[in-house]
Amino acid sequence: MTTMMNQSVLEETIRIYKLLSNSTRVRILFLLNQREMSVSEMTETLSLEQSNLSHQLKMLREHQLITQKRVGKQMIYTLDDPHIMQLLEQTASHAAHVVEGKKYEK
Repeated sequence: MTTMMNQSVLEETIRIYKLLSNSTRVRILFLLNQREMSVSEMTETLSLEQSNLSHQLKMLREHQLITQKRVGKQMIYTLDDPHIMQLLEQTASHAAHVVEGKKYEK
């Protein structure tokens, strides 16, 4: 995107970055990038209370980062948009360079 983005897209971009500033939500996204999971699987894997996990999942759903489906009595979650993982992977790569004291080579 080389031109200036419109205001509503800019505001949603900022909301998404704020959403991603929470380590629990980022961990959820990395987990769901591996495979779809139920709430009970995620609470166990992430060592979270179900109420906290449900709150985080709701926030991720509201911004179309994950989706849910009912299978029997369970809610199963999956990534809704794989673009978010590209963003997270690029950010993690940059963070690794910063932590390691490396400069980006052009």
